Amino acid sequence: MDKLEKGGKKPHLEENRKKLRHISRYMRDQLRKCGLYRPELGYQIDLTARNVLLYRQLSDACMSLPDVTVTERSREGDPRVRIHPLFEAVKKQAEIVRRDLTVLYMNRGLKKDRSDEEQAGGGLDALMEALTGGGETAGDTAERRPVCGRPRKD
Repeated sequence: MDKLEKGGKKPHLEENRKKLRHISRYMRDQLRKCGLYRPELGYQIDLTARNVLLYRQLSDACMSLPDVTVTERSREGDPRVRIHPLFEAVKKQAEIVRRDLTVLYMNRGLKKDRSDEEQAGGGLDALMEALTGGGETAGDTAERRPVCGRPRKD
């Protein structure tokens, strides 16, 4: 039986709640910086924070495994090597987190409002110009975007 803290709570439960609050606060702050935060996103943010926490815990558990594969025995008694099931769980959870972040416009892969120049390789053109001696560095010409991948409304 697990040891309980004073008040009957499990120690890891309170630690996980603190982590969830931190993740949720970070996501809210990032959405505010992008001008995308709305109070009605509260449930989506909390759900995403829980999925992010679960992904991190699964990923940490994978890193502590001594081997990527497990050996099982078939019905005939032959050894069969396959990838550890925990890695599949991490992969599935990563897809869930990616989808949740996309819904909140926090996935860098989703840029709905990119200009035609950016879509046509404007960032690559700026980098190539800087490398060939065009005078400016790539950092000077590239627009800096917040984590959500959408430009700030200044």
